[in-house]
Amino acid sequence: MGNSLKQLLHKHNGLLLLVGIATILRLLLASSIELGNDEVYYWTYVKYPDISHFDHPPMLGYLAQLFTLNLSFDSELALRLSAVFSGILSTILIYAIAYKLNGQRAAIYAALLFTASLYSSIISSLFLMPDNPLVVFWLWSIYLIVSIIKQDELNHNKMLLLGISFGLALLSKYQAIFLPFGFLITLVIHRRECLTKPSLTFSFFLAALIASPIIWWNFSNDFVSFGFHSTRVGFFDKGIRFDYFLSELVGEVFYNNPIVFALIIVALFNWRKVQLKLDPRLTSTLLNLSWPLISIVLVLALFRRTLPHWTGPAYLSLMIFAAVYLSQIKFVVARRWLVAAVSLTFFISQIGAFEINHGFLTHTFQKPTLEAEKVGKYDVTLDMFGWKAFKEKFEAYLSKQSGIVSDDLPIISQDLYQSAHLDYYVARPLGRKLISFGPLKDIHKYAWINKERGYLESNSDAYFITHSRAFKSVELFRPHFKKIELLQIIPIYRKKHLAQNFFVYKLIDYQGNYDFPIVKD
Repeated sequence: MGNSLKQLLHKHNGLLLLVGIATILRLLLASSIELGNDEVYYWTYVKYPDISHFDHPPMLGYLAQLFTLNLSFDSELALRLSAVFSGILSTILIYAIAYKLNGQRAAIYAALLFTASLYSSIISSLFLMPDNPLVVFWLWSIYLIVSIIKQDELNHNKMLLLGISFGLALLSKYQAIFLPFGFLITLVIHRRECLTKPSLTFSFFLAALIASPIIWWNFSNDFVSFGFHSTRVGFFDKGIRFDYFLSELVGEVFYNNPIVFALIIVALFNWRKVQLKLDPRLTSTLLNLSWPLISIVLVLALFRRTLPHWTGPAYLSLMIFAAVYLSQIKFVVARRWLVAAVSLTFFISQIGAFEINHGFLTHTFQKPTLEAEKVGKYDVTLDMFGWKAFKEKFEAYLSKQSGIVSDDLPIISQDLYQSAHLDYYVARPLGRKLISFGPLKDIHKYAWINKERGYLESNSDAYFITHSRAFKSVELFRPHFKKIELLQIIPIYRKKHLAQNFFVYKLIDYQGNYDFPIVKD
């Protein structure tokens, strides 16, 4: 047993070294920067778990609950541990898939490509995102599909596991619907006789059963989540927008690392020339698990704005394909490009973290004459900076006011991102209630959180807080409060340079006449 384990570790020591280094770097990054817009909003999934949510299915919240011990540990690092763990599992899985397809060199190349991709190595393996569990179950599904396609007979046990994996992927993010779709395309092309097998039907039934909480939640809430996403991907008669398409394409190149993207393109155009040592059925399988999602998003991008990370999972099978191709060309050439790709991601992540905390570059673009309400408006790094500093200054301000430090006035905000940031970094540590104002399309899950927190009591006062990165007007509240006072503008500095301003208002005597979005339990 001891010798077998020693041989196993020696055989895969490259993977262990890569995973170890990547994990250490991710943990350092996870503990050094504040939560971003999406992450702090997804904290509400952990704080207020449900069988599904307005934006996404529930798996992200469940996984983060597990790693924070139901928020017994509630910090940036603790919340991101589930992401880091997902990154470890995902790297091992993509290594195992490539190893099954073409041996150890292809396996380590696949792990390097995964680690070099900004989407797979940072977005899905560092930040608190629904992509954390999605990528794990997406890769597990690929592993099972590859195993099934390689065999002459349909393996009933693996089909059972595949149904479970499909279901868990669907509980992670809606893009997972492209997994069974790609699998069906492969069966139609290469294994048509399997379409009538009972195990295939049962596998899909099991996936639907596991994912059924999403359907039930939407049914109970007038299909609000499906309705929201249909507006994001629906076509509109506004003509073709090549600027949207170009933005999506450039985003996909950047998110996947330009070098990784280039290696994938090279592999796709040249694999026939090197007589790729891969079963044609498996080549087709890898491609069928990628092109449908990528194609749909690129077509959508011709008509409306899309987000580059939507296609992120589809590039995973292309990384595996590229790894198999690279393992069969000149070793030195492949190694140099892979080292360059990993180095580029390391450089970007370190520069990004430094810029977030120090603003070395962004402050040089700040106009000194900019109005107080617009300072930092175009600095995206401020999504992850300044919240702790504001909390300290706001608390100090309250302590200077006679009798105000002991009040329990709630904090109110607008839009889901400002609400979530103020909720996590200000209201939570100060023991205050936060209520989010705005229509459902602006506050999302906070419509349900407001209801659980009891909304805002009539004739009560509250603090309204907004910031210059995304300034919100106080005019929304004038019909609902008797009096509004601007208490203070609190500047936030980053290395002696003004980064943004926070505006603190006191809203006096709530009239109880605001129409909060009506939601069901």
